[in-house]
Amino acid sequence: MVTQKQIAGIEPFNDLFYKSCFFNSYFPIVRHYGKEIHHYLLNDLIVYDAGKMKREGLPDMAYIPVVEPERIMEGQGIQALRKSKSDDLVGDLKTDLQADRPVIIWVDPYFEAIRDDTYRKHHGRHSLLIYGFDDPGETFFIVEHRHRDNLSYEKQTIRYKELIDAYEGYHDSFRPGSDFSSYTAFDYDSLCGSETDGFQGKRLEDFVRKMGENYGPIAEGLDQLKVYIRSLEGAATAPERLSSDHEAVLKGLNRILNAKQVDRYRLAAFMEAGSSPLRLMDTIIEHWTFVRRTTAKQFFSGIFRPDAFAETIRKLNELYRLEQEFWRLLFQPFGLRPDMKTSEGENIG
Repeated sequence: MVTQKQIAGIEPFNDLFYKSCFFNSYFPIVRHYGKEIHHYLLNDLIVYDAGKMKREGLPDMAYIPVVEPERIMEGQGIQALRKSKSDDLVGDLKTDLQADRPVIIWVDPYFEAIRDDTYRKHHGRHSLLIYGFDDPGETFFIVEHRHRDNLSYEKQTIRYKELIDAYEGYHDSFRPGSDFSSYTAFDYDSLCGSETDGFQGKRLEDFVRKMGENYGPIAEGLDQLKVYIRSLEGAATAPERLSSDHEAVLKGLNRILNAKQVDRYRLAAFMEAGSSPLRLMDTIIEHWTFVRRTTAKQFFSGIFRPDAFAETIRKLNELYRLEQEFWRLLFQPFGLRPDMKTSEGENIG
């Protein structure tokens, strides 16, 4: 009888935060099978979320997939064995792990004693990667991070009971429907895969052309970014008009920064260090970092500083211009000039 097991080759993913914690749990599995994560990263059109900015007046980003991630997974020969809920969590995990199938489950970190930032403090939806177990110690080997707002994923252990509490707590707190899989084991079959890994040569042109073919949401997002900037300009002399939902504003700014890091990461797979689009993206990231920092200072201090606010607006207007220049630089080498005019009449392409 097997009493201990660890799947070899599972390593935490801390390169970036992509969409949600699920992918920080899933990308170690992709790499474990020797497959490439860029297929997922390049599948998305990443744009300013025009819909949310229009509805709520808050800055945010949207990921628009070209194909469903499940199709990419199938093309890589990765098989997902899903359950809406495990009725015997420890038994199911041990069965899958003994068969070299890593597992991702959904938990509520409110019940994770290893998470000082959330334990008995905050409920939430969170994924965990389980890659081993130790019966004598009644512990599972997992990949988890230390804090929800940073990339600190590492190998840790968690007690059987604690994991059960977190898993059952997720179902009690959020009551997911039967169409949602809170337990997924992963297997690999090389005979089922059809992808060709590698991202040089024509891959960059394919990626840029895909962006050009979907320029509409890019223009719409920039349109709404400009509207958001103008709303802030109008609040310069009436700060009471600024959103009082400070947490939502900061979360949106965090998502923008995360998305821009993804943009840079996937471009760096194709481009030489120091290339113009990469340098421009670095500047965009620096500007958004400034905007987040000064916004957070204002919220936490409770003091409205007109000079700092004016500088934030100046950075945002510069960001709008830099975004237009970024898309021009990206499209130009391939002769792409889509009619990407915003409602301001400004040509992006």
